[in-house]
Amino acid sequence: MRRAPTSFLALAMCASAACASRQSDLPLLDRPLRVVSAWARAADSGTTGGAYVSVTNTDSVPVVITSVSSTGAQSAELHESMVHDGMVHMTARPSLRIARDSTLSMTAGGLHVMLNGLTRALTLGDSLTVTFVLEDGRSVPVRVPVRAP
Repeated sequence: MRRAPTSFLALAMCASAACASRQSDLPLLDRPLRVVSAWARAADSGTTGGAYVSVTNTDSVPVVITSVSSTGAQSAELHESMVHDGMVHMTARPSLRIARDSTLSMTAGGLHVMLNGLTRALTLGDSLTVTFVLEDGRSVPVRVPVRAP
């Protein structure tokens, strides 16, 4: 029996192997969105940073991320890096769709969360919260550790 959409706020909030193994004991219906990995680059306060998250949609319907925010930045945006005519360009993405039973991977040089105007330095071993807002209005916070690429 599939649960109503209001029950699907279970997005894993850690990237450690111990946490991932604890989550694997939960029934799939309790966590239709699952973080497979999450990390952010170290960066100085006041600069721009990047966060990278791989999210698996284990639900039976597609999920659409429409915006993002972060506790560590004045603003955050969904972005994509691409090469065009030999030059690297970045563009904001209005939304990201994750098909059912699929994984959306945000990686350096591709899709990512752009953290604009960092409100504090992001140092190795630190973490920040990135909150994804879904098309249906639900907010899904994710703890993102700061690590070396």
